[in-house]
Amino acid sequence: MRFGARAGRAVAFALLLAAGPAAARVVELPVAADVAPYEGMPATLRGANPLLWAVGVTDPSGHDFETFLRFDLPPDLVGPGETVGLALLALTYALDSAPQGSGSDVPGTLECREVLTPWAEDAVSWNARPSYGPPLAVVEGITGLGPVLCDLSALVADQAAGIRENHGFALTNPTARLMGFYAREAQVDPGLQPALIVELVPVPEAGRGAAGAAAALGLAVRARRRRSGGLR
Repeated sequence: MRFGARAGRAVAFALLLAAGPAAARVVELPVAADVAPYEGMPATLRGANPLLWAVGVTDPSGHDFETFLRFDLPPDLVGPGETVGLALLALTYALDSAPQGSGSDVPGTLECREVLTPWAEDAVSWNARPSYGPPLAVVEGITGLGPVLCDLSALVADQAAGIRENHGFALTNPTARLMGFYAREAQVDPGLQPALIVELVPVPEAGRGAAGAAAALGLAVRARRRRSGGLR
């Protein structure tokens, strides 16, 4: 099973997973589609933009952004006797509100949600967005640039098993802090672009309590992005 150049870095992640079982393996999947439609330009298609933005889904100013991402899950992602132990959406927070002059002193919140309907990167505008569900993971208190991780393990496990359709993830932010994340179109080290990092464990390890493994994998992602120049 091959996943391109990213799979080589997954081996390094596995070596850092001290909290996981010895038989675990880690696969890093590149983003297949990403787009961040803008309320202020409701008919504009923004699929080629190098930044993914999230700000103020409850802000009445008319300048909201939402982000949509989708990852292809290979049919043989989960091998015989394996299950998804952990799945982290890894993003690089690359640009904050300071250039826009507002919200930079407000801690940001990233809400990670399931997308419920099909969509295509080149067809999404603010007026033509896919629908999404309630937050499945919430990252609060974001104040500095660098990696941001969302734990979407249960959703990815269901998607890989065919229990839920894979339409990807939506990112929203109810705060005034405008956060910009590198998109797959960004001319940066691929290690700074969005990735879905999946830890696969033997079936008896399912439900082992992912807190320690999540922390270890988070450290691995941060180490990778430091080497790529993604931390300040």
